[in-house]
Amino acid sequence: MNAQAIFSELEAHRPKRHPTPLLIENSLLLLPLLVVISLGILLLSYLVPKAYRFLSRHVFRRNRQPIFLEDDDDLAEAEPEPSPLYMPSRGLWSDFRAHVRSFKEAGTVLFALEVFRTLCLCALLALSIYATIQAESPDTVDVLRKKEHKGKKHKHHSHSVDEYSSLEWGEFGASVFYTYTLIFSFLLLTLRPATPLRLHIITHLDTLLLLAWCLYAYRDFWPLCTTYLTAVDLPNAVTWSRLAILSVAAVLLPLIRPRTYVPVDKFNPRVKGQIHPEQVAPLLFYLSYEYMTPIIWKAWRNPSLPYEDLPPLADYDEADHLYTKHMKHLDPYRREQEGKKPRHLAAMIAYIFRWELFVTSLMCVISGVAELAAPVGTQQILLYLQADGQGQAMHPLFWVVILFLGPFIGSVAIQYYIFITTRSLVRAESLLTQLLFDHSLRLRMKDSLGDEEKKEVAAEGTKTPLIRIEAAEGPGPEAAIEHIDTVDSEEGQLLGESTAVGSTTSSKGKDKAADAESVADKPAAAVVPGQGMAGKINVLMAADVESIVEGRDLPLVFIYTPIQLALCIVFLYRILSWSALIGMFIMLITLPIPGFLTKFNADFQTKRMVATDARVDVITEAVGALRMLKMFAWEGRMKERIAEKREVELDLIWKRRLMSLFTTVANLVLPVLTMSITYAVYTLVQKKQLTAATVFSSMAVFELVKGQLSMCFYLINGFVTASVSLGRINAFLKTSEMVDEFEPKSPVFLQPAAQLEAEEQGLIRLKHAEFNWGSSKGTDTPGFSLKVEDVTFVKGKINLITGPTGSGKSSFLKALIGELHFVNHPGSFFHLPRSGGVSYAAQESWCLSETIRDNIVFGDEFDEKRYRSVLHDCGLEPDLKLLDNGDQTEIGEKGVTLSGGQKARVTLARSVYAQTEVVLLDDIFSALDTLTSRFIIDNLFRGPLMKDRTVLLITHHIGLVAPMADFMLALNEDGTIRSAGPIEDVLDHDEELAAVVEKEKKEDDSAPKEDLTKPEEKKSAAKLIQAEEKAEGRISKKAMFSFFSTFGGPVFWILYFGLLLAGQGFASFETYWLGVWARAYDHARVPGEVSVPYFLGIYFVWVASGLITASASNVLFYLGAIKASRTIHKRLVDRIFGAYSRFLDVTPVGRLVGRFTKDMKSIDGAFTETFSTVAEITIGMIIKFMIVVSLVPLFSIPAIVIGAVGAFLGEVYIHGQLSVKREMSNAKSPLFSHFSAAVNGIVSIRAFGAQEKLRREARKRADKYTRAATAFYNLNRWVTVRIDMLGGLFAALLAAFLVYGPRMDASTAGFALNQAIAFSYTILWWVRLVNQMEVEGNSVERIQDYLVIDQEPQATSRNQPPAAWPTSGEIILDKLSAKYSTDGPTVLDNLEVTIKSGERVGIVGRTGSGKSTLALAILRMVPTTGSVKIDGLATEKINLEALRSNVTIIPQDPVLLSGSMRFNLDPFGDHDDAELNDALQSSGLGSVRQSTSGTATPQRLTLDSPIAAGGGNLSQGQRQLVALARALVRGSKLLILDEATASVDFETDTLIQQSIRNLPRNTTVLTVAHRLATVMDYDKILVLGAGKVLEFDAPGVLKDKKDSYFAKLVQAMEG
Repeated sequence: MNAQAIFSELEAHRPKRHPTPLLIENSLLLLPLLVVISLGILLLSYLVPKAYRFLSRHVFRRNRQPIFLEDDDDLAEAEPEPSPLYMPSRGLWSDFRAHVRSFKEAGTVLFALEVFRTLCLCALLALSIYATIQAESPDTVDVLRKKEHKGKKHKHHSHSVDEYSSLEWGEFGASVFYTYTLIFSFLLLTLRPATPLRLHIITHLDTLLLLAWCLYAYRDFWPLCTTYLTAVDLPNAVTWSRLAILSVAAVLLPLIRPRTYVPVDKFNPRVKGQIHPEQVAPLLFYLSYEYMTPIIWKAWRNPSLPYEDLPPLADYDEADHLYTKHMKHLDPYRREQEGKKPRHLAAMIAYIFRWELFVTSLMCVISGVAELAAPVGTQQILLYLQADGQGQAMHPLFWVVILFLGPFIGSVAIQYYIFITTRSLVRAESLLTQLLFDHSLRLRMKDSLGDEEKKEVAAEGTKTPLIRIEAAEGPGPEAAIEHIDTVDSEEGQLLGESTAVGSTTSSKGKDKAADAESVADKPAAAVVPGQGMAGKINVLMAADVESIVEGRDLPLVFIYTPIQLALCIVFLYRILSWSALIGMFIMLITLPIPGFLTKFNADFQTKRMVATDARVDVITEAVGALRMLKMFAWEGRMKERIAEKREVELDLIWKRRLMSLFTTVANLVLPVLTMSITYAVYTLVQKKQLTAATVFSSMAVFELVKGQLSMCFYLINGFVTASVSLGRINAFLKTSEMVDEFEPKSPVFLQPAAQLEAEEQGLIRLKHAEFNWGSSKGTDTPGFSLKVEDVTFVKGKINLITGPTGSGKSSFLKALIGELHFVNHPGSFFHLPRSGGVSYAAQESWCLSETIRDNIVFGDEFDEKRYRSVLHDCGLEPDLKLLDNGDQTEIGEKGVTLSGGQKARVTLARSVYAQTEVVLLDDIFSALDTLTSRFIIDNLFRGPLMKDRTVLLITHHIGLVAPMADFMLALNEDGTIRSAGPIEDVLDHDEELAAVVEKEKKEDDSAPKEDLTKPEEKKSAAKLIQAEEKAEGRISKKAMFSFFSTFGGPVFWILYFGLLLAGQGFASFETYWLGVWARAYDHARVPGEVSVPYFLGIYFVWVASGLITASASNVLFYLGAIKASRTIHKRLVDRIFGAYSRFLDVTPVGRLVGRFTKDMKSIDGAFTETFSTVAEITIGMIIKFMIVVSLVPLFSIPAIVIGAVGAFLGEVYIHGQLSVKREMSNAKSPLFSHFSAAVNGIVSIRAFGAQEKLRREARKRADKYTRAATAFYNLNRWVTVRIDMLGGLFAALLAAFLVYGPRMDASTAGFALNQAIAFSYTILWWVRLVNQMEVEGNSVERIQDYLVIDQEPQATSRNQPPAAWPTSGEIILDKLSAKYSTDGPTVLDNLEVTIKSGERVGIVGRTGSGKSTLALAILRMVPTTGSVKIDGLATEKINLEALRSNVTIIPQDPVLLSGSMRFNLDPFGDHDDAELNDALQSSGLGSVRQSTSGTATPQRLTLDSPIAAGGGNLSQGQRQLVALARALVRGSKLLILDEATASVDFETDTLIQQSIRNLPRNTTVLTVAHRLATVMDYDKILVLGAGKVLEFDAPGVLKDKKDSYFAKLVQAMEG
């Protein structure tokens, strides 16, 4: 205290001077200069637009002839009346209230603040006038003279007169300035809000007052911070009053004044309550995100925050606004149409976000400078403590404030940077997904063959980016990014785009399924094998769009990092001289080491991603085909296959983690090495003394440099990934094949007369037309093309299209609607009249995940009468009666809520409801039973809804529909026309076709209408698909404990935390030892007495000890994490594969795949690594906090308070952020579901012309996601600003305690300050990481939910049947009842049937009668009561695997896997090629099959034929044949066919039935059939109705019973 008193005394006698003048001697004269500049700007802003309009109108006007209306009087009348210049008055008080209300949001507050500022300016003007008068007073002059010439022996009166004059002019200028600003303030009280003039004036006034405040701050505030300056103005009441009032008017009021809402569309402004708070929040609240506080508190008070409570979406973030404003710049097709130059997608994104780029660059500059405040402040405070305050230019309080303000301003700047970038991220996501969706609506949709693509890529040696697709949360097969790793991409190569398909070659032999080659050594797969165009688009929408927005931080690398590095180098040079340059040189030459290790790490990551892809591919197909796997008892084999892939992946995860540890150790060692060499050179070579100020400030700067370089490496990797994704999307937009409508027009030929006639009369006509899939190489249908010489369909009538399976019937309709490429040449044309509208029902029913009504109405205007007629005529009324919610029943993913027939009728109803003149129907009867088909023919096709509409109907059921049709077109197997014309003429001239029709007529019949309208069962399916699991509040402790218990027992955790504590303790002691080294110089007489090698050696010992213990803790944790990942994954596979089939009904496949991809990814990486980091940081924070409190005990109270406030802020933030994060995830899933569903149905959408409807729905869903996403990101900013402020306050308060509290030596103080600053920087990371851990912990909780689902009975040795079972195929149904769920309605009711061994039994009945359910009940796929006995053994007493492996079923919807035909027939390599080829021949798929009539299709398929994902490159009929062949391979004694041949032609069906008759005599066959001809020669017929046995006997016996259900069918069939 004595030294400080002496220092204060010396300072008091030290002569002080004024601050250096700004520009001119008397800086107050700058104020009137500002007035002149302001007037000039206002004048220019008024004159420049006037001059521009004048020049445009009179000088540069082009001579154009005016166009006059026929009647000038009408023109005069059309002119609107001019609006009045002012509104009529309603009285002074009413007008005043209306004016205040016109300020809209916060009107009264805004008006009151403007009034208050006006009063402040009045006061400032009055004080300035008073100061001007006082400047004339002789007393004032004397005071000035005495003060100026104090201590001088001579006085010059002439000089005092000059001072007198200057002061007077300065105060007079200030009065003029305040008069000018007061005029502006009065104007603001009278002008209406949101007008351009008012906004202009507000900007002027705020800027002028802020500049005036800065001037006064420089004159009077700045000198107070220094020890050598004195204020310019007199320190009296007038001066301080002016400064206080000006601070309020210029700084405080603009910060707290609500901003005026300015709508982006002035014609459609938002009403109160729909305006986002950020649009009207005061500047202070805007920069501190205070407008999010109400949401935080609401979330804190409630267990969860509903979506409706989130802030509304700002109008400038709406998808509609973004689309209208920016899509014309982004979309290459639109640019081409508008004649603009082509630009790369990256350039267009930069152009759209150019303002954001400028603002973020400015924020990077501010933050880069502010970040250096902490080390500078630390250095100056330690210098002050070292010198005991002597010789310091600034007061220590200034540096204490800098320690708070520097990080705080830097935080505000960098958070605003993140605010802008995240807002741009959300907008870019919206724009890019809409761009891709728009472009998708123009593409020719073709399926690709993944195997061929891989071979092409491998053959050409191209490297492609590695993409892994995973299903996102929620329903729908949407994909989400896991990781993209760049492995070079050939320019212009579209990822996964199909190239030429030549002959396929696959390895032959038995072990095709097992991969001999290690997955890690395979080239990176570009996309999921066999992925079609829809899959590619989904990958681009999910993976690449996210990669692009993740590469948004360009300003950080190119602005922030260079500025901060430059400042750090300058600072280090100033405190360490050229030793700092040595240190920086060492840092530069060692820089490649982490990069080298990172490259190794990236290699492991690449291999790991390939292994993950392999596992995900297997799991995705397994889960998608899980019902089939259960039916065939293949779960165990598939689980072994998954486990093999998993072990490869876990091995690579372990190696990658070890490599990451080596990289981390290198990143810790190299900065220590750099600092050590720098300090050694500084002490040993330069012979300088190492002080506490030097050590601790340089340490902080070295940390900054290390952080910047690490950040650069991390971000540059993201930039490379983003650039690859940009190139991929750019290539997709510019090189993908579009339908002919959007492609460059081919040469235009003279329209033939026939085409003009067709267009005039509205006929569907084709002449000399040739169509293909747009590639001469054939791609997925080698060499296939349609050739039509001359066909004109009958207008307003029903036209039939028929032909064998695979002949191109569906392609014919797609060609008409423009999906196929039309080969244009002279005289050729095709015409589909679209003026009256076109509707289309695809063979594979396409449904949106909406209600039944929404799917039928499809965005059209709802017409109740027409809608009811459509429901009735399409046979949907009885089905709706079976559903609890009727037509409001939600159709699940891919229509899983409905049966195949119901989906087909919903698709039919959609095309019928649309008021179109042309209706295209693709094989709508294949999924319907005979009765339903007949009902639809009699009521729909013969009814008023189809009257005068041109219908093109593809069907195999010619005999059924021929009586109502007028025209028929028959195709050959090669896509040419077999015959065309009126039906009678075609059948007369085509004997083979007539023979087929005659055979068919034997099974086509009509049925009584009352049978169809009678409800047969009650099925509750209104909400079949369960909502996504969304827990409320925090992650359950039970789930966390269950997960972490898989790491190890108590010994594991005690050892882990012990090593962690030791590592963090050593890390803190390293810093303390540097302080001991610096303190040694204080006790040494000369610097040479301090042994540098000793202190450096001990320092390296502490560093090595810390690294060893930290590494040991990490290795131990990694071992536990690998063990946990293996255990959790195995449990999850076992539980899902062992679940009842009902679980698969109520859970979308996308959600199941999401557990194995997104959630397992979190457990394998993000969650466990985040937990490890949180544990490490928590222990480090506790140690730092204890060090600070132990060194400065008095600081413990404010430290505890700040810590408690920080913990509370973190708690409320996590509570709110978890709710918003869940809403964000749940909003994103429907968005991608919609995109995915729309992309899968693009053909139907284009046919309907419904592109704009889907766009509107997409924008609506995008807005819902954006609303949640902006709230989520704003919450992050809210907590970050506050935690940063608390951290800065913590460090600043400690600095104040060190300066003004009990003194300690500089080294100890530096150590305490270092730990405090490190603690303050760590608080935010801790809060954010704990929150991240909670968010990632959702994955643990979701997986935990799936580990407790109900399971099918486990296999036991007691229930294992004899090895030879079944020796015969006898089946006894004893009071068999079945439900789809235990609480659901009864579907099969008390069936008692005996089927003898070797019998062939046909099962018939209308849709929904329980035919397919019976097949499932025999396999115990649904809950049953009663008993099923096969060969004398009750199936409920047999292990499921034994039962299902001995009973073979061919399901109604065949499931195929991507790969070869061999792989689909025999996935596990149990059979040789001879057996597989026999099955191919028997199923009708063999290439050498011959047909007696010649109407069956040569399928041209072999064991090596490639199959795309889901069988996308095969027709529906071909897929059913593959499923049949797969069943024949097994050779079971019991074979069940569930509508297995519904989509094949009759000739092929006949051949298949012949193959079935050739099966061994003891093989029992159950066939569910709609075609009576299929089962007429069977041994027995089982007729089901409402789940009960109506009839069961031989076909002949039932036929003789005239009143039987079956007899009615036969009677009608025989005429």
